[in-house]
Amino acid sequence: MKIIENGTGEASPGKTTKDHLGKDERVIGKFPKYMTVAVILVVIIAGAYSQMGNDDDNGNQYQDAELPTVEDVSLVRGLDARLDVPLEWMEKDDLHDFILNSFTEVTYLNMEHQDAVFTLMGFKDPDTDLEEIYLKSLEDVVLGMYDELTESMYMVKGFSDPTYRITLAHELTHALQDQNFGILEFLTVKTMDERMARLGVVEGDAKMVEYSFMLELSPDDMKIIQEEHTIMSEDVEMPDFLMDYMSFPYIYGYEFVLENYRIMRYTSVNNLYTNPPATAEQVLHPEKYFANEPAKKVDSPLPPGDFIWQWEDTLGEYLIFMMLADHLDQSTAVEASSGWGGDKFSLYTKGDSMVGFLNTTWDTTQDADEFENALLTMLMAWEKDSGCWMSDDLYMKFCRNGNNVGLTLSLDRQSLLEFSV
Repeated sequence: MKIIENGTGEASPGKTTKDHLGKDERVIGKFPKYMTVAVILVVIIAGAYSQMGNDDDNGNQYQDAELPTVEDVSLVRGLDARLDVPLEWMEKDDLHDFILNSFTEVTYLNMEHQDAVFTLMGFKDPDTDLEEIYLKSLEDVVLGMYDELTESMYMVKGFSDPTYRITLAHELTHALQDQNFGILEFLTVKTMDERMARLGVVEGDAKMVEYSFMLELSPDDMKIIQEEHTIMSEDVEMPDFLMDYMSFPYIYGYEFVLENYRIMRYTSVNNLYTNPPATAEQVLHPEKYFANEPAKKVDSPLPPGDFIWQWEDTLGEYLIFMMLADHLDQSTAVEASSGWGGDKFSLYTKGDSMVGFLNTTWDTTQDADEFENALLTMLMAWEKDSGCWMSDDLYMKFCRNGNNVGLTLSLDRQSLLEFSV
């Protein structure tokens, strides 16, 4: 996939994003993006200026130009091109139904879990449908996509040859990944955290190849790309939390893949598909991947009283960082989330009410202290309401037991107070 960057530029392949931003500084609200459906991950190199080429009446004068083939990308990436990848062009108006079909056919996204987590963390209104948010956001930014189910490439008409070149380089890398490793199977895992980590491999790998093709572009090509990027990004209506969530594979996945590439080049990158990172923490902190540091086991509590347990998931360090960064400065959120040892998010229901319990464990007592202190700082801005805190329509309480910190979240105050573990 591919995104439009809403910031001012990124580091080039020789420099990791952490080097570019400072040690372990998270980036929030800069990039939209989605799993292995492509958007336009057009990364603008610093120093490029804005200028758009003249389109013909169809807005697509570059469609017949010489564009990268799967064989061209294969030579750069070093993976066998086992099949031709048909390329079909579509009008932007045809996107909605196409993306909707992709959503219904791809099962690894697990929208039910995402919707409940994002709602109970206060990222989205409970009355808004997450799938509709995704669909509307992707319609605004999708430029091209590789479809694993049809093994074909689809591109939207109306953009320039330079933009198509780097988008195809990125998307055809996904085709090669699929032909050699099986992307749907690779991304079909049990938890949101593990899926995020594996998406970091898929997108970080494709971004490496994209950079290689970008370096071949002229300054004039880069001017055209930046102007298209600027125009397209002005129309994006993606919520900040979704931009932040979708940015992870492209920012941190890229730097994680780059760390592996530096060892034995693409031999090390290929190894990531047979020995993938298990957690987003391992992607954020590659030294933990190299040390094979797993997440600690965390259990779901038995449902109290008349509550019914529905499902459980693992959110991971990055989502906990996002929750804190939504209320605190980023440096505090980074420090408080970096000692993550493991978590388990469990959903319970009672009648029409739902309660989420996020059980977290931390590497050390100091790490647990930092997370608890960050929570207390965050809740200072919330209204204290008889045994819990309230912000808008969200209620929260938390408890501490050694290195474990548990958060109870609900939209219903009475259900929250009745839920005791």
